Amino acid sequence: MTRFSILVVFNLFVINLPLAANAAGGPVAKNFGAQDWLDKIHVVLSVVGIVAVTTAVLIILILRKK
Repeated sequence: MTRFSILVVFNLFVINLPLAANAAGGPVAKNFGAQDWLDKIHVVLSVVGIVAVTTAVLIILILRKK
């Protein structure tokens, strides 16, 4: 994978991050309990996935420099 393609993939994740953050934000007046987390489990898993992939890409980039 070239450096350019890695940057393109990374930028796509960065662009989609605000969409995941907006989807995660629920009504402010609502108590955010266990059932609310289960209702938004797809959003939670998306955010965890974005963080995992971003971390993996950054680790690969750092290790390739050495």
